[in-house]
Amino acid sequence: MKKKVLPALIASLIASPVFATELPLQLNGFLTVGAAKSDNDAVSYSTSINDKVSFENDTRAGFQITFDASNDLSFVAQFIAEAESLGGEESWDNRADWVYGQFQLTDDVLVRGGRLRMPIFLMSDYLEVGYGLPWIRPPAEVYSQIPWEAYEGVDLLWFSQLGNLDILFQPLVGTVKQDIPIAGLPAKFRVDDAYGMNFSIASEHLTLRAGYVQGDITLEARAFGALNTVIGYEELYWLGEGTPQNSENRIALGLLANGATPSDLVDSSGTTPRPSALLKAALPYQASIEGTGKFLGLGAQYDDGHWLVLGEWTQRKVSNSPQIADTTGWYTTLGYRFGNLMPHITYAKLTTDEKDAPTLIANDQKSITAGIRYELDDAVSLKFEWQRTEASNDSIGRFYDSGYSYQVVTDVQSGNNPADTDNRAVNAKADLISIALDVVF
Repeated sequence: MKKKVLPALIASLIASPVFATELPLQLNGFLTVGAAKSDNDAVSYSTSINDKVSFENDTRAGFQITFDASNDLSFVAQFIAEAESLGGEESWDNRADWVYGQFQLTDDVLVRGGRLRMPIFLMSDYLEVGYGLPWIRPPAEVYSQIPWEAYEGVDLLWFSQLGNLDILFQPLVGTVKQDIPIAGLPAKFRVDDAYGMNFSIASEHLTLRAGYVQGDITLEARAFGALNTVIGYEELYWLGEGTPQNSENRIALGLLANGATPSDLVDSSGTTPRPSALLKAALPYQASIEGTGKFLGLGAQYDDGHWLVLGEWTQRKVSNSPQIADTTGWYTTLGYRFGNLMPHITYAKLTTDEKDAPTLIANDQKSITAGIRYELDDAVSLKFEWQRTEASNDSIGRFYDSGYSYQVVTDVQSGNNPADTDNRAVNAKADLISIALDVVF
């Protein structure tokens, strides 16, 4: 791919069958082998990039099966195996990204139903296919704002043309059910009554895209029992007298609703609930939050075969949920191709919209990435990147201090003050070095 990195070209590469067959069946695949290392030996970035060379964050393999039942009806399934690490525990995440059927209603209208990828980012259609991306990993300041990859539902793709412009309108409805990790503990994430749309306009060199999704969010996690307490404790610490009792009462009521007893919520003197006693009580209990989530994404890409310019602006809002921050993220990327070689640079930023948001839910972060992509073949690329990333505004960004999480639990179980524990992820900085080989076949 010496020139354009366009969705149509990537789709055609992936859609080329691995083997010839007279049956209406195609099997295709993709592979990324990536390694990364950080210069920060105190914290991890994205849970798995630390001061040791790690393959967990950027290594994945996938294959896609397409079965054409007739000229109008077909079925598609895409499966992913992805290395991951959380809190030092390494494993493989195996999942089905796509499992759906599609029917061609007319020449211009396609209906799909099943498990589909949410089309809210510029790169949503091929986000897991490393070969289709200019970077080794997409900017976390934008792409980490949504914790799910897919939804179960239906969408409609309406294609049209206006002069030399290709137009796509894609409404969707469905639900999301997914297990995600929060603070090293399992959590169940659900979005009910979700609806949204994707709208794009593309010419020969320019693509403009807008995506929106809204739904009723429910998130259940043991971590939230503790997080509610930590948030209340930080309010006590920041706002002074007057707020602590309200915060503690709110947390205590939540714990009681999830199975705690009154004796669980008091300190050793048996009197008023204390932050350390509440945090200790919260650890064994499943807590849940509910709210209405809204996500808006705008993106643009210009690619004339030499210059590559792209950027996205995204905003996440969740009502009635202090545990999930409202955020705004954006990035811009500039690259230029010299034959098979493309150097590129990206600046990205994520900000928490609420002022004085508790440290543990604030995600403020900024990064600058410089990289080189080399095309070894029409379906093989080699990438090298340097990235400087920094959590800002007293937040933890995408950094993770496993020692802090362990020490907080140890402190409260022993009756010590958890505020005395230093979270090294707050305002952390790191230089990351990454290399990856991408293949489609």
